[in-house]
Amino acid sequence: MSETLIGVIIGGTFGLLGALLSQVITSWREVQKMEHERLKEIRRLLVGEKIIQSSEVMDLIRSQRKRKWPIFWEIKQPDLSKACLEKVDLRKQNLQCINFHRADLSTADLGEANMRGSDFSHAKLSGAYLGKAILQKADLSWCDLSNANLNNADLRNSNLTGIDLSSTILTGAIMPDGSIHE
Repeated sequence: MSETLIGVIIGGTFGLLGALLSQVITSWREVQKMEHERLKEIRRLLVGEKIIQSSEVMDLIRSQRKRKWPIFWEIKQPDLSKACLEKVDLRKQNLQCINFHRADLSTADLGEANMRGSDFSHAKLSGAYLGKAILQKADLSWCDLSNANLNNADLRNSNLTGIDLSSTILTGAIMPDGSIHE
C-alpha cells in the first residue's frame, strides 16, 4: 500500500472517531440539561401550592448531595427551605443535614426518618408524625410542633429553643439532655 492511502485511512479513522465522540458528548450534555430542567421544575413545585410526590423530593435531595467537580470531596447540604411539603410521606428516609428552614411539613409522615443535623428552624411541623425519628443535633428552634407525634423520637443534643411542647406527643422520646420523656 502506498503512504498516501495509509494516510487517508488513518485520517478517515480519526475523523470518524472525532464525529462519534462529538455525538456522545452532545447526547450526554442534552441528558444533563434535561435533568437540570426537571430538578428546577421540582424545586418550583416545592415552593408552590401543589402536593409533591415523595420520590420527587428524594430525587431532588439526591441530586443536591452529588459531589461536584472540582471540589468532589465536599457534599452539599440539600436545600428544601421554604418548601411546601404538606402531607408528604418520607418515612424511613435519609434526611440528614437538610435545610428545612421555614418549610411547611404539616401533617407529613417522617416516622423513623434519619434527620440528624437537619435545620428545621421556623418550620411548620404541626400534626406531623415523627415517631422513632432520629433528630439528634437537629435545629428545631422556633418551629411549630403543635399536635405533632414524637413517640420514641431521639432528640439528643437538638435545639428546642422557643418551642411549646404542651400539645406535642412525646411518650418515650429521648430529650436533648438524654432523659426519656414519660
